[in-house]
Amino acid sequence: GIVALLTGGFTLAVCSILAYHGARLVALDRESGNLAFGDMPTWPFTCAIPLCFAGMALRYLSRMAQDLQRLAELRSRP
Repeated sequence: GIVALLTGGFTLAVCSILAYHGARLVALDRESGNLAFGDMPTWPFTCAIPLCFAGMALRYLSRMAQDLQRLAELRSRP
């Protein structure tokens, strides 16, 4: 229903913002050249942040599209 769309939209927005800023963090880590373990740079580890939040954002986008389709079908019924 409407509540699911609102909460899904809010969650989509939050996950998208976190994915964007996570990608900025990865870029900063690459530029800084910080090392995590021995000669291993930190940026491959921080890649999980934007990837996971982008995946969650895509999932909520898909779920919202399904909810919108169901609402449209319900409203079109006599």
